[in-house]
Amino acid sequence: MNKFIKSSLILLLVAFSFLSIQAQHTPYDKILSDAFSSQPSGATAIVTKGGEPVFVGAVGTADIELSVEMKPEHIFRLGSITKQFTSVAIMMLEEEGKLNTDDLLTNYIPEYPIGDRKVTVAHLLNHTSGIKSYTGMPGFMQNNTRDYYEVDSLIEVFDEEPFDFEPGTQWSYNNSGYILLGAIIERVSGMSYADFIQERIFDPLNMTDSYYDDAQQMIPNRIPGYSPSREGIVNSNYLDMSIPYAAGSLLSNVEDLAKWNKAVFDGKLISKASMDKIFKPTILADGNEQPYGFGWGIGKFQGSKIYAHGGGIFGFLTKGIYAPDEDVYVAVLSNCNCAPPEEAADRLLGMAIGKSIEREEIKISETALKDYVGTYDVEDADSKRYISFEDGKLYSQRDEGRRFEIYPYGKDQFAFKGDASTLEFIRENGKVVGHHLVQLSGDKGYAKRTSMKIEMKEKVMVPDEILKKYVGKYELNPGMVLEIKIEDGKLMGAPAGQPAAELVASSNTEFAVPDFGVKIVFQVSDTGVCEGLDFTQGPQTIKAKKLDQ
Repeated sequence: MNKFIKSSLILLLVAFSFLSIQAQHTPYDKILSDAFSSQPSGATAIVTKGGEPVFVGAVGTADIELSVEMKPEHIFRLGSITKQFTSVAIMMLEEEGKLNTDDLLTNYIPEYPIGDRKVTVAHLLNHTSGIKSYTGMPGFMQNNTRDYYEVDSLIEVFDEEPFDFEPGTQWSYNNSGYILLGAIIERVSGMSYADFIQERIFDPLNMTDSYYDDAQQMIPNRIPGYSPSREGIVNSNYLDMSIPYAAGSLLSNVEDLAKWNKAVFDGKLISKASMDKIFKPTILADGNEQPYGFGWGIGKFQGSKIYAHGGGIFGFLTKGIYAPDEDVYVAVLSNCNCAPPEEAADRLLGMAIGKSIEREEIKISETALKDYVGTYDVEDADSKRYISFEDGKLYSQRDEGRRFEIYPYGKDQFAFKGDASTLEFIRENGKVVGHHLVQLSGDKGYAKRTSMKIEMKEKVMVPDEILKKYVGKYELNPGMVLEIKIEDGKLMGAPAGQPAAELVASSNTEFAVPDFGVKIVFQVSDTGVCEGLDFTQGPQTIKAKKLDQ
């Protein structure tokens, strides 16, 4: 086909898909708009069936300062979706006889100090090496993001750090492992990581909108990324792309990602034997299974098998999901750390495979809502779920975790706002006796209703002179600042430009934000000066230093 005609047709198709977003003609459009239209930034998405696009769309703004509308062809940082490419590159080299994933790391990087530990290439791929992840080392991602690192210099950042655990005994997401994999690719192939990915993957697959990120290179359609702050949306902090390297340095757009996914599963790059290795769950030394293979997460969506990975990098959040049995692929890319793509990706996938998770709220009386209020013992766990009623709404809270509003969408069926799980209440002789928590995977967990009353902790009244010591700004992560202030006599927290929420005290130093499952403990010196805080949400605790005012 004449190159000019081909280019014109591509532009015409892109324009058509963009116009369809503006017109909001399909359920897919609505899902994308619902997820991102409240943000000043934007997002793109693609849905394919059998490798063919059934939806390509964009919403919002690509460049806020220039008021450029988002389009599907715009190019984003992928973040950790890069790990898929690194994994496949390793498998390509294994098929060529240049390495073996069962070999020790020191077969290829002999100077790496592992002692008598047997760290294999496979341990690096599936996050079980125990090597310290450099992105989690205190201060590194706060103080070094403008620095350029040669690969060996980046390895030296973490190679003398103590191991977190013995190889193969635990699973812990680890960016250092993928830096080492990038170094192995370079050493056994004789090519730079960037050149290998370009020449062995991007070029053969005609991924013309995919690159190894380079701030100096002129890249058409590359867009900026944004982060939330107390003042609103700001340009994300600078990050030299030598730092994420083989763990997160690639750029692409949704249409190229669809090409990539189809090529992998069509066997164009690696054999079925290699794919079986990649998509095999990790088995730890104690026999426990982890739902992660080599560069892909392994899970279920409403009973359907899925392979997925997300990415988070300065200014960008990304998600890709593939349902192999239905041959459906979804990718969602966002150019702001403020707008997670997971919910949109899940809803798009559900729509495409005929397992929609759209839940339309129905109206029932307050008296009927109160039927569900109570304490429920979660089966096979030392845990309770509390269903409470407040201001005409029902809320669900697991132990002291985040409190979610739930709303009815069917008889004895409730959906969570902000989460894809549902609750199905069970009755006997007309009375509610328990519920099933139905996960997005389709798995169900039972909880029995008890006669125990909901225990509401009394609010501790902290003296004003102590609260005033906590007022200030605390850096949770680069570009992510939590502001603590006093409003109407209440201690309030406003993270990253979000609406302020009240901090409820359980002691003079310990506070919680129940609706978000957040615990905050202020760190006060012997002299009574607040030096920082511990911010805990779920299993993760961040130590945040108080910034100078």
